[in-house]
Amino acid sequence: MELSRRATLAILAGLPFADPVLAMAAATEHGGAAPRWLGCRTEPVNGDEAAALGAGGTSPFALHLPARGHSFAVHPTRELAVVFARRPGVFAVAFHSRTGERLATFEAEANRHFAGHGTFDPSGRLLITAENKFDTGDGTLGVYAVDEGFLKLAELPGHGIGPH
Repeated sequence: MELSRRATLAILAGLPFADPVLAMAAATEHGGAAPRWLGCRTEPVNGDEAAALGAGGTSPFALHLPARGHSFAVHPTRELAVVFARRPGVFAVAFHSRTGERLATFEAEANRHFAGHGTFDPSGRLLITAENKFDTGDGTLGVYAVDEGFLKLAELPGHGIGPH
């Protein structure tokens, strides 16, 4: 029996060691109260959301998004995460990874869109995002200052098209 790509991803999403769809939330020193998984969904009534899944299948929060979300960057030391728009979306939302409180919303600069992914540098001071130029399709890496309201500091060439 041959599985479709979607069926394969759905099966992998259930495995804690091979999950391409969900991002594991950072462990905390607050009694383990942080959600174990973060994921994006579209609900019939509430629309697009970033949601948490805790131990035992509980959902501690759902955060409304302006459009479909894709993936997350989880801060290495703080209870902070960023959800990125599904490409070619232009929004990113920073939130408290335990409570779901929205902390900041920022957009890709003009003529850019997020490619759905990003990561924090090991110090947690910088957020690096995968981005594309709308006019040429060139991939870039955006470098943002976390403690300066996600101010874009630099852009580095991605040396290709469609970073993901």
